[in-house]
Amino acid sequence: MGNLTLPDGSKFKTTLYNLKLLGALKTEHKLPYYILSGVGCQECDANRSIYIHSPSDGPMKNEGEQRRFLYPGKETNYEDGTLWYEARTFFGECITAHPNSVVWFERSLGDDKQWHEDVFLVEVKGDRLLTDRFQRELPKVGEAETAVRTGHCHEVPGINRPSEP
Repeated sequence: MGNLTLPDGSKFKTTLYNLKLLGALKTEHKLPYYILSGVGCQECDANRSIYIHSPSDGPMKNEGEQRRFLYPGKETNYEDGTLWYEARTFFGECITAHPNSVVWFERSLGDDKQWHEDVFLVEVKGDRLLTDRFQRELPKVGEAETAVRTGHCHEVPGINRPSEP
């Protein structure tokens, strides 16, 4: 399992294998919410995921209980290879109305066999982690792309993978 080195030099033991620190979301009174990638089990079929956790909230939970988010990129059905999900993920000050957040611009194949666009957001407000799925007036990926060019936002490079069985 991976250890995260905190700003004071101490170590925070995560529950993740193949740990990678992607970035952090600022907080006011506690340690930042770290944006991590990894898998929660060793030698298993789980895909790399994104985890957002502040050490101030205590230890991370085990694989079945720790909240995880889809990793950006393209995901195909493991049985027949058809593309069913693709996303781009950004963090930082990417969306004007939601600074200090992680945002997923997603497309997925619905049960109706049509592609559906969606925007999912995780943000810090008042030292709490909040999630939101936009129902109307979706933010545009162009806003995040512009913020990347100005250095206020970072894109998580996507990976191609099969779905989990």
